[in-house]
Amino acid sequence: KVGDVPGNAKLRFAVTDAAGNRTVRSATLSVRPASPLRESLSVGSASASTVLKTGRELYPYEAKGSASVSALPLPALRGLIRYLDAYPYTCAEQRISRAMPYALLMNRPELLADAGRAPDAARKLARERMDEAVQGIQSALNWRGVAPVARRGRGTFIGGGGSLGPGGDPDVLVTAYAADFLLTMRESGVALPGGLLAEVFGALENALDRVPDSLEEGRAQAYGLWVLTREGRITTQAMEQLVSQLEDRVPQGKGS
Repeated sequence: KVGDVPGNAKLRFAVTDAAGNRTVRSATLSVRPASPLRESLSVGSASASTVLKTGRELYPYEAKGSASVSALPLPALRGLIRYLDAYPYTCAEQRISRAMPYALLMNRPELLADAGRAPDAARKLARERMDEAVQGIQSALNWRGVAPVARRGRGTFIGGGGSLGPGGDPDVLVTAYAADFLLTMRESGVALPGGLLAEVFGALENALDRVPDSLEEGRAQAYGLWVLTREGRITTQAMEQLVSQLEDRVPQGKGS
């Protein structure tokens, strides 16, 4: 019988035939909790004693809990960073999301540091997270944009792991997100691989060169145009064209 402690469990199989010959075989299994790893974040204000409830029974061997109090919304920021760090997928979009807070606060590591991480360690982790995101973008990039999942054979992510699925089609939203992230890195004074920013912005312009099929795609294109504007490019005509296309092809886009 397997107990409730995570780790290895040994199974023993014994078979005896009609002639009395006995064969014994052993095998090992990995014992893990029945539910996946979950991270919950609760944010609020309190003026008196407060009880924080998890909303579920926590497995005692891997459960971790912490509480922070601040006059600033730093606990929410740090909780979000921990949540993104624990997220199990490693597609390009997820790597960007995990690195974006570090890119925004690269010059303020004390805001990222918590009770278990000093500012120097936070700065080092920030660099690692941004490097992972950059490699994810490079692996998922082609001339038409950035795919949500990197194509196999276009390189590997940091740590030697490959992508978690076959390559997908470039996505306007993910391409704009990648350009936004790289631009944020540059504004924070972080050096980028030569030519990568120009390549991603070129791919973003290619991804935007189509008529949106839905209001959702139109919003993604509007985000892409905002990123291009932020980079210093003139997008007035493209924005007017997008509004006209949405009004003509997507009735629910009027007034949105």
